[in-house]
Amino acid sequence: LELHWERWGIPIYITPVLLAAVGITWVLEQICRWKINRWRRTAKMLFGVLTAVVGINLLLGAVDMVTFKLAKQGQIESMSFCEENDITKENSIYEGYSPLCVSGPASLNCSMDTEGNLAFPVDKENAEYIVLSSNMYGRYYAEPERYAGQIAVYEKIKEQYPLIYENQTVQEMRSVSGIINSFYSANSLWQKTEGKNCGYSIMIYQITQS
Repeated sequence: LELHWERWGIPIYITPVLLAAVGITWVLEQICRWKINRWRRTAKMLFGVLTAVVGINLLLGAVDMVTFKLAKQGQIESMSFCEENDITKENSIYEGYSPLCVSGPASLNCSMDTEGNLAFPVDKENAEYIVLSSNMYGRYYAEPERYAGQIAVYEKIKEQYPLIYENQTVQEMRSVSGIINSFYSANSLWQKTEGKNCGYSIMIYQITQS
């Protein structure tokens, strides 16, 4: 682990578990002091169900997170395709979190001209490929009204150029509901057993001259 996580992360992860153990014991002791047996039995049952839901949610979520970190990432898997097909930074237009720019965010730097055609950067006018990452285009699609112009660029790429590679990865979903979150974690684990990669989905389009 990095020093930041060793210093702050580990205590933050462990402390809630310890406090939860103390809290569960205290609640059970309070319930056992109730004088009416019927209420006591009902309270124990409800508390048991609640504790089970939380416990299952935490267990499945923890296993899901660990397997996510251990599984092969979509960016790494797509690197092999790029190497095999000579797709490089020099002959491609690419955005951040893709196999050609793994370390961080980067804009695609494409736009639409007044006639509705794609306009490439000056130094990429002879590019042969466009490499997209879901961690970049997903941000724009999440706010379609705010980023209508950028979404139009992505839609034009999909419409105009053939898709030669797509690496669909496990879609991580989360919910504030413990029950729903458990189903999400279980579904994510199932997808990983089916052989799906984790991380970001990668799409590569080949630029064809019209």
